[in-house]
Amino acid sequence: MEQVQNLLKQKGLVPEVVQLFQRVIYNYYSTHTRELPWRATHNPYHILVSEFMLQQTQVSRVFGKYERFVITFPDFKSLSHAPLREVLEV
Repeated sequence: MEQVQNLLKQKGLVPEVVQLFQRVIYNYYSTHTRELPWRATHNPYHILVSEFMLQQTQVSRVFGKYERFVITFPDFKSLSHAPLREVLEV
């Protein structure tokens, strides 16, 4: 990362610096990635649910609640018809 910072100071935000930064980030991700259920889906609703949950609490706590939530409310329609109390309980 230090190499990226030095190049950024020297050259500015040029394609070479962007590409180096991308490689650093991808390498970090491939080494440190965690298996999380919302990473295994392409369902936009499920991804949105995970994003909202992750805004409010830690990943470890979302991990336990996410699957129950998307099972209980599998789509926008079921969520929109649910009483607020039930949504908050889940």
